[in-house]
Amino acid sequence: MTSTCFRSTAPSLRRTALALAAALTLAGCSSGGDSGGDSPAPADPVPLTAFCAEWSAARCAGVQRCCTQTTGKYADDAACAAGETALCEATMLPALGNPQYIYDEQAGGDLIARLRRSGDGCREPDGGLAITGLLKPALEPGSACDLAGAAALGGNPCKGTICQPASSESTAGTCLVLPAEGELCPDLLCAAGLACTSETDGRRCRPAPPLPAEGSPCDSTTDLCAPGLRCMPTAAALRAYFAGGDYPEERTCQPLHKNGELALDPGDCASGLMKITSQASLAATCTACRSHQDCSSVNTDTFDGLVSVDTYSGYCDQGVCHDGLNDVAPGSKSEGAICFDVAECRSLSCDRTPSAYGHCQKANVEALFCTAPFTGGGAAADGGTALTNASSGSRPAARP
Repeated sequence: MTSTCFRSTAPSLRRTALALAAALTLAGCSSGGDSGGDSPAPADPVPLTAFCAEWSAARCAGVQRCCTQTTGKYADDAACAAGETALCEATMLPALGNPQYIYDEQAGGDLIARLRRSGDGCREPDGGLAITGLLKPALEPGSACDLAGAAALGGNPCKGTICQPASSESTAGTCLVLPAEGELCPDLLCAAGLACTSETDGRRCRPAPPLPAEGSPCDSTTDLCAPGLRCMPTAAALRAYFAGGDYPEERTCQPLHKNGELALDPGDCASGLMKITSQASLAATCTACRSHQDCSSVNTDTFDGLVSVDTYSGYCDQGVCHDGLNDVAPGSKSEGAICFDVAECRSLSCDRTPSAYGHCQKANVEALFCTAPFTGGGAAADGGTALTNASSGSRPAARP
């Protein structure tokens, strides 16, 4: 859910803003503990040929150190290295080496470093552990493609286009060659730099008008600006409004506001959070979050003037409030964040009941390290792989 505090469409809606401020006071916000500390430095890249050895070493540190039951461990470190390497080579390597995708060595190194830090401290990872983030599309338009298992790997395998199956019964097809300038675009898709435009004889690809650059006038109802920019009132207009002037109607394309800058809406802040600094004038500035409670007003009874992009289930990560309900990345929420499923939590632990939301709990080391994160025995007959996420709860057929 996205807050639209202080946003209106008429110049005399200052009373609406006051009503919204009163509603916020009733709803309340509060601040709490730490949001997870500083981001770690990037790790060294890990080439694909070394991935399984590095992965097994990092995973074994957690398996042997964190598992509380003997059945979750290997006989010794050497057995763990052999077992986890074999498991990786049977299940992960076929996926990472799939010719439809490009393996990202830096992303691989970062993922293994996260796993190692998690195992060293028997704690939740400081980021996702899914291997899907290690793969990028490799196929050019016109290339043969196959969607079998694509969702479990890196999604669409085609660069800048889509894999179009030969029929509704088939997963094999061709990377669509997008229409060039002047050509019909029945799928509403065009080559880069072109837009599918309605004409008298149908839709055709024509040069797309450039999006407004920084400083260009824009329309708040469409928010059409160049990438990295958002349609917002100017700083001068905001100052005048908070000083008692009219609601700012004129907007320009600007980068998101930094902490300390005036804002009308938390969505205008790079932090996704703003603080009402004056109840009298309703002045508000962007600010960093310190805890999940800064981003969510659920179950709070005090008001400290914080308004988040999601005041229901928002969560804090490295000083930024995120929408906790829509488009939540797997394993993105740290301890204390509101959760609706264990897969949302880095710890793989959520205390949700059937009738209410829950909160991410401390690391579930049994799920993180004491169960196999993959099922099956390697590559499937169709060339796919039997991959699941680390919350599958499945165990290798036999520990050495």
